[in-house]
Order: sequence, then C-alpha cells, then structure tokens
Amino acid sequence: MKAVSCMEAAESAWRKMVFILFKPFNFAKWVTLGFCAWLASLGGGGGGNFNFNVPGSHNTKNPKANEQFDAFFNALNEIFTGDSGNMFTRTAEQCHISVNLLTGICAGIVFAILIIIAISLVLAWLKSRFGFILLDNLIYDRTDITGPWRKFKTGGNSAFLWRLVFGLISAAVFILLLIFDFVSILPWLKSMLAAKSLFKPDSMIITWMIVDGSLILISGLLLSLISFFFDQFVVPVMYWSNLKAVEAWKDVLMLAKANAGVFVRYILLYIVFSLMAGGAILIACLATCCIGFILLALPFVGTVFLLPVLVFFRLYGVELLAQFGPEYNIPVPTLPPEPQPGFETQEMQAVTEPPAQNSPGYRW
Repeated sequence: MKAVSCMEAAESAWRKMVFILFKPFNFAKWVTLGFCAWLASLGGGGGGNFNFNVPGSHNTKNPKANEQFDAFFNALNEIFTGDSGNMFTRTAEQCHISVNLLTGICAGIVFAILIIIAISLVLAWLKSRFGFILLDNLIYDRTDITGPWRKFKTGGNSAFLWRLVFGLISAAVFILLLIFDFVSILPWLKSMLAAKSLFKPDSMIITWMIVDGSLILISGLLLSLISFFFDQFVVPVMYWSNLKAVEAWKDVLMLAKANAGVFVRYILLYIVFSLMAGGAILIACLATCCIGFILLALPFVGTVFLLPVLVFFRLYGVELLAQFGPEYNIPVPTLPPEPQPGFETQEMQAVTEPPAQNSPGYRW
C-alpha cells in the first residue's frame, strides 16, 4: 500500500466538491444538499454574548450605589448563611416573593429545560440520520433522501445512541468540574459576603481555580477531539462496513494507533484549512458590505451559501480513509464489453446501480 497523503486527500476532496457542485451548477441540487448538510450539522455551533453588571466596591461619590451594594450583599449573605428556614425559603424571602410563586418559577424553569432537552434529542437524532444521507448523496453524486433514510436507519440510530451517551458523559464531566470549582471558591465567596466587599482570593484559591480551569480546558479539548473523530472517521466506517458505532470505533482506533502520524497531520491540516476557509468567508462578507453576515446568520440559508466548504470538509475525511485500503473504498469498476442491443448484462447493472447496504462501494 502506498503512503497515505493528507494533501492528496485534500486535493481529491476539493476536486470532487467542484465536480459535484459546479459541473454543472444546479440550484435545486444545492438546495437539497444544503438541506441535508444543514440537518447533518445541527448542534455543531452557536452561542451568544451576555453582558451583565456585577456590583463593585463602595463608591464614596454615590451613596445610593453604596446602599444598593450593601443590600445586595446582605441578601446573598442571608441566603447562604442565614438560619431561618432553608435556602429555598430564604431565597423567596430575600426576593420578596411567596414560596408558592418561587416554586412556580422553578417549575417553569424545569419545564423549559425539559423542552430544550427534548428538542435537543430530536435534533441529535436528525443529525445522526442525515449524516448518513449527506454522505451517501456526496459519494454517489445524487439528491436522494427517502432511499438513504430507510437504508441507514440502523446506522443512524446507532450514531444517535452513541451521541446521546457521549453527551451525558460530557455533561457529567463538566458538572463535576464546575462543582469542584464552586466548592474550591466557596470560602472566598463567604468571606466577601461577610465583609460586604469584593477582594482578590488568596493564593490557595487561585491555585485551585487555575487547576480546575486547566482541567476544564483539557477535558473540553479531549471531548471535542472524540466528537471530531466520530464525525470524520467513525461515521464513514459505519457507512462502508454496515457497523454499529462501538464496532466502528474499534476499527478507527486500531487504524489511528497504527497511523498516528497521519491522523496528527490530518488534524493540523484540518485546522489550517478551517482558518483559510474562515478568512475567505470573512473577506467575502466584508466585500458585500456585511450583507453576507446576515445571510450566514439565517438558518438553512447560511448552510446553502457555505455548501462548498461543508462538502469539502465532509469529503476530506472520506478521502483520507479511502487511502487505507479497499475496505474503506472500492475503486471504480472497469466497464464491461458493450452488450448486444436489447440485452443488459449483470455486470452493467452492477456498474450503474449503487451497492447493497452490506457491500461498500464508491462512485469515484
């Protein structure tokens, strides 16, 4: 087997992206593939910036601000260290609302969280199913949804279950780290509440905060790497070999262990290509007087505009895997002899029709 080349995989992915999307350009095809890519990338990003004001130290030039500052710390001090009732009733008392109203607010928050969780589960399920649909359409250069939806039901559900378990583990890790961080800074918070003033923590608490922050950063990078490997390599292996998620993970880990340098280079090049793509998108948006930013912010519409980038990165991992052997990519079959008029050989049918679910094949 020849040496695996990450640059060769990138060149092949770029060439096939151009062929699929631009030779020829078909708007309906872009919309269909964009729809698949949009659903396949659900939950891949997002966020927001929230600004809020935290009370600072006493302001001698503003007595009213000092009164609000003292009231704020008195309320917090009473909630955390008071001896009347429990923390729930003390919170209701300091917020000047009834316990029943606070219970209703908490129930409403829990209900909203449950709705968000339910929506997130549905989106994760759609992401898992359409990940296979997008991959199948790109490999065979088509725009079919119903066929792959039925064909890869087992693989899509397995990917969803893996993402669900992985998400629960990730949430548990971060919750434990946040609890550890809160417990480590709790003495500092109580000291500030007692003194009714903001001041820097001592060296021990700073050390714990640095340690916990480092653990959060390392855990985030590790979990992101696991998710990246699953999307880039495990899903294609599941697609080719008709494997469940755990079985495909074993295959990918063995492959990565035997070719660690290749995968490290792939990740580094992926980062470089991502920065280049981000720079190109930024320049394009600025060149359109920031109209591009508005279009990219629109759900689905932004995905259609970014389709070349998304298709390239989706094919990049597939092209790298294809260099590891026929179990990840079957070469284009040679054309059989011309059949007699009125007859169609089984060989010709094998060339023109996609392979069965348990028979991997690659259009290219």
